[in-house]
Formats: sequence, C-alpha cells, structure tokens
Amino acid sequence: MNVYAPVWFEIKSSPSIADGARHLWSMIEKSRNLPNDLKNTVNDVIQHNGFFAHSENSLIAMVTDLSPVIRTLGWRRVKKARSMEGKRAERKQDSPSAHPAGWVGGARRSATSWWALGYF
Repeated sequence: MNVYAPVWFEIKSSPSIADGARHLWSMIEKSRNLPNDLKNTVNDVIQHNGFFAHSENSLIAMVTDLSPVIRTLGWRRVKKARSMEGKRAERKQDSPSAHPAGWVGGARRSATSWWALGYF
C-alpha cells in the first residue's frame, strides 16, 4: 500500500502522457525501501511501464515541467537532437530485459530525479 495507492492517486490526478516519467519516477522512489519480495512485484510493474523512461517520453515531461530550469534543459536537448538530424542512427527500442544491472524497465534505479531516468 505504500507504493500502489499513492502512485494510483497521482496517476488519476494527472493522467497526461506528459506526466508519465514523473509517475514512473514516483513508483521507483517509493519502492526503494520495500522488502525484496515486494520490490520484485513492484519491479514487474515498473518494467511494464518502462517505456516512460525512454528519452522521447522524458523529453515530453521535461518541456512541460513547472520548473523553468527543467523546461529549458528539455528544449536544449530537443534543439541538440534536431541539429544532429542527419548524423544520428535510429535508436533501437531495447526490451527491458536487455538492460544492464541497476536498470528496471528501461529506467536507471540509481537516478536521483525523474528527468535523469532515460538514456540522455
């Protein structure tokens, strides 16, 4: 109940895709101190929703953040990606099981904030 109910309420309060990375981060943060058996259950849910940690979804969350610093950082990353248009290869969407240890569902469990979850 320490993870599911608060995160469910957060999602119902703001169900926009722009809040997906923040919701995923909230679930990771709330599950850090759970016993291992419960953490494994929560990790399955995090892995299922791991696509919110992909850079595209993190950028959506960044450019819609309330903090002007985070919004500016998001727009800078968008501009940098656009300037590299012809130079970059298409990013392969890895399955969550293909990530190294310390990653759950495409998200870094060691991240210190929601905007550091992805592959930047």
